[in-house]
Amino acid sequence: RAPAEGSDDETTTTGSAVAFRDDGYLLTSADLVDHSVAVVVVLGDGTPRDGQVIGTDPLTDVAVVRVDLGTDTARVPTAVLGTVDDLAVGQPALIVGSGGGTGGGPAVTSGIVSALGRSLPATGTAPTRHDLIQTDAPLDPSATGGALVQPRGAVGGLTPEPPPEKAKRVHFAIPIDTARAVADEIILTGTAHHAWLGIEGSDVEARRADDLQLAGGAQVATVAEGSPADVAGLAPDDVITSVDAVTVTSMADLVVELRRHEPGATIL
Repeated sequence: RAPAEGSDDETTTTGSAVAFRDDGYLLTSADLVDHSVAVVVVLGDGTPRDGQVIGTDPLTDVAVVRVDLGTDTARVPTAVLGTVDDLAVGQPALIVGSGGGTGGGPAVTSGIVSALGRSLPATGTAPTRHDLIQTDAPLDPSATGGALVQPRGAVGGLTPEPPPEKAKRVHFAIPIDTARAVADEIILTGTAHHAWLGIEGSDVEARRADDLQLAGGAQVATVAEGSPADVAGLAPDDVITSVDAVTVTSMADLVVELRRHEPGATIL
């Protein structure tokens, strides 16, 4: 529950979550629980429990909620987490959500993995998000924070809030590898840290890539004063083609590779 926008009145939102540790830690969407004043978690057996938001990361739309297990000695059943490396375009995908509290248990929709490595531009307060899984499986708002499931039952992604356009036929999921790494850091430190280079830019245009005999790259547009990029000597119009010998062909590739490094690390 959270105050409605521009109001002190509380509004109730229903979403989903993935239990990834048997001591009560759940993965869900940051957009779902950010600014919440109370969280109630309904377990698979229908038991309601108080929940606590441990931390959120708006950059990746990942949040960690912990269920209050009280004096229970039983552990929370957990999902099997897969990896995005096992996903392939064209393979079946299921989205599992809470069903919106309408009774009858969880709701499941089906489709395929239609693309990998997609980016979504910034909208409203949401930042640009990269390296997403694209699927045509229908996504109900109650499935926000739920699981995109691979054919053998492992969780391959975490589903963000669907776009408002009712006609939207494709949806996205955060790779479970990203969600788990962010969640582990939130549990350990209370927040997620991301490497920052200090540039804004765009993908290299095809004509310039041909002229430079490149497969692509990230073209620098602006460099923040005093940033790591500034200290390293990067300047507008430079083209970044690799990070520590890993080829990058776009700004999205650059962001993804930077996130594989810890803040303060030296990269080439």
